[in-house]
Amino acid sequence: MALRDLLRPKALSDLIGQENAKRIVRKMIEDKAPGHLLLFGESGTGKTSLALIAAREITGEQDEGMFGWGGWKHLNSSESGNKDFIAGTVTNFAQYAGLKIFIFDEAHTITRDSQTLLLNLLERTGDTFYFFCTTQPQKLIYELRTRCRKIKFEWLTPKERVELIQRASCKLGIEPPSGFIEEIHRRALGNPRAVLNALESAIEGVPIVEAVDLEMPDGSSKPRRETRSNRERQRDRITKLVQGKDSPSVRRIASQVGCSPETVQRQKERLGLKAAPRRRLSS
Repeated sequence: MALRDLLRPKALSDLIGQENAKRIVRKMIEDKAPGHLLLFGESGTGKTSLALIAAREITGEQDEGMFGWGGWKHLNSSESGNKDFIAGTVTNFAQYAGLKIFIFDEAHTITRDSQTLLLNLLERTGDTFYFFCTTQPQKLIYELRTRCRKIKFEWLTPKERVELIQRASCKLGIEPPSGFIEEIHRRALGNPRAVLNALESAIEGVPIVEAVDLEMPDGSSKPRRETRSNRERQRDRITKLVQGKDSPSVRRIASQVGCSPETVQRQKERLGLKAAPRRRLSS
């Protein structure tokens, strides 16, 4: 079993990061008051995992299925997002008694005609609710988007990345490969699924730099702009710390910022500050 599947969250406490999303879902679970949800954000950030947790907790059914007393269904929209399936299967299940939740994964692949058909189902008052998970919310028609509560999923912070790696390593009974955390921070890889994939590759012997590089976003302009912006913010934080009245040590700054000591050293040199002779620094 892949590491990302082994560590797939089964409860809210298992999901690292996404505090706002968890707060909204926790309230829904506590109040037993679900609504239609649009969960959107980058691939691998936990949208489907959170939707499944919410469906199980709200309906009280751990296993997927529609029963006489309710239940939930997890649908792949590329296979189940056509008009015939929704007009038949989904509409039929929606007539069952009890609380019901439909999770549409990759919701941006639902055909436009099918989305229009879903509008009538979303409008019906009762005990049937729809969760749409997507990386491209703009491909859902406006009328459908306005009927859903929106929950955005974010990249992991440096602290959350470390927590994920440590939790995964503990699960496997190993120590993270030397230099792995530093490389994840250096490349600002914040996608949980990608971090776990990279860790698994590194454990299996793939060089760390290559393992991380294989999980980086593709060459589109948006990831490059985001990565450059992250680097600029990181440099600004380092600059403020090293130029502060009580400048911490290189290692302490690296720990606070979530980068490698070498990154701090390089920024000090750019600023013309006194730097120790070049050598490899451990974290």
